[in-house]
Amino acid sequence: MYEALSLVISLAGFSAVIVTLSIFLRQTRAMADQARLLAESSRRDSFDRVAAQAFVLDQMFLEYPEVRPYFYEGRSLTDESDVLRHRIIAAAETVLDVFGVIVLHRERFAEVWSSNTWDEYMRHVFARSPFLCSYLRDVHTWFSPELVRLADEATNQ
Repeated sequence: MYEALSLVISLAGFSAVIVTLSIFLRQTRAMADQARLLAESSRRDSFDRVAAQAFVLDQMFLEYPEVRPYFYEGRSLTDESDVLRHRIIAAAETVLDVFGVIVLHRERFAEVWSSNTWDEYMRHVFARSPFLCSYLRDVHTWFSPELVRLADEATNQ
């Protein structure tokens, strides 16, 4: 009788271990699925954030076309009015802020936009904007060393 009772208790304990393991495996799969969905959501959020920032630049150049030559045509600040000078400086800060966001997030959306595409775009702007490069050198501590390196590469080519 004792042996039969011992066998039943052992089988019940073994069954409890099997049930516990199956619950643990199910929870582990659910957590892995949640982590995958969270990573995908984070990638989409980064993509949306950078796309929104790119549209900010487009909107700025559409709204203030007079500042565009300082970023794409190599025009330097000379004797602009105070209003235009401040607008160009504000535009430079906006461009650098957007570039800074891109540098921070570009690896998260590499399957949509390659890092090379963004790097080439930023180098293109830096190469055609001595003013932007000069301004970045003045405020380089506000931005990542990676952004400063991209500007340096563009001006040393």
